[in-house]
Amino acid sequence: MALRTFCGTVLLLWMASSSCGLWAQIGRDQPGAIGAVVLAEEGGFRLQEILPGSPAEQAGLRVGDLILRIGDTIVADLEPSEGLQRLRGRAFTRVKLTVARLGEPEPLVFEVFRAPLDQFHGPR
Repeated sequence: MALRTFCGTVLLLWMASSSCGLWAQIGRDQPGAIGAVVLAEEGGFRLQEILPGSPAEQAGLRVGDLILRIGDTIVADLEPSEGLQRLRGRAFTRVKLTVARLGEPEPLVFEVFRAPLDQFHGPR
């Protein structure tokens, strides 16, 4: 795990491990992540970085997307820490994200797998 600062906000950056085979060894109560760096801003979470090969990338999310809803909950109605908890959730589960994307007239909906945090590590 590495701490990064972006516009005064400290973000946790998790990088995907190349070994997906270890996922089966981790219990289902493990915390999860989608493999993206987000910044809380007015209206939601802005995707700042998407890790190569991450569940976020595989689902089709893009840098610059603004997460408006996590499940049925409006992100703007949440404290940033609560929104991050909902985004992370439990490993081996899926989360529905509604995002605004530049150039798209309507919000897009994605279902994203949460990978185990134990399979993510900070830069070396």
